[in-house]
Amino acid sequence: MNINRIALKRESKVLIAAARPSPVAITFGYIVIVYIISGLQTRLDERFTSFVKGIWMFMRGAAPWPAFHFSSVMLFSALFIILLRIISSVLTTGYQWYSLRLSRSLNTSFSNIFDPMNTLFKVVGLTIAIAVLTFLWSLLFIIPGIVAGYSYRQAYYILYDHPEYGILQCIRESRRMMRGYKLDLFVLDLSFLGWYIVCGLTLGILFIWKMPYFEVTYAGYYNALRAMTGYGPGAEQSGGDPWDRPL
Repeated sequence: MNINRIALKRESKVLIAAARPSPVAITFGYIVIVYIISGLQTRLDERFTSFVKGIWMFMRGAAPWPAFHFSSVMLFSALFIILLRIISSVLTTGYQWYSLRLSRSLNTSFSNIFDPMNTLFKVVGLTIAIAVLTFLWSLLFIIPGIVAGYSYRQAYYILYDHPEYGILQCIRESRRMMRGYKLDLFVLDLSFLGWYIVCGLTLGILFIWKMPYFEVTYAGYYNALRAMTGYGPGAEQSGGDPWDRPL
């Protein structure tokens, strides 16, 4: 049974219009932070790549030893690249979790984007595990890699609902939920293709207004999928949102 995509999109628009503070303002702040981090990553990646090329040219006898000091450049670049990627992973997951809260008409704020810090190691571990598994499936052929990616799409939402779950448990539950629904989610992705093209033509500026629409719809899809697949004890059945409970 397919999930009603039109109803999900309509509901997302209503929720976004009613939400306070404005999802557009929160998305603007999120995009600014991501843009700064992306710029820093690019600079460090370029510096790291330039040094590696210098080493390679030196080994071939085509250039003198790079002017940079090996240990300082390699260590500085590597550590900051890792740190920035961890921050990027936290922010990306945080925006998904913010959108999930919005899809459930819960109180939201910009600070929700940093909620994954409460389960930092699991979020980072989940990101690494999904990347590795998707890559390994991609070695068979491109199609298995895409299918695997869709199988793991609900893992971050599951971690939000169940912060006590382990990394592999989130992945297994996501795979179970997505059985028979991967094509359905793919069609939902395609339905946004036109908007992605238009956002690209505006140099990404339109994403400030459209990203909440995309992400709240995806969060609503997870909510509907959870109800249809009989997935575990949800937040509604367990007495509220797990992140709103006192520690």
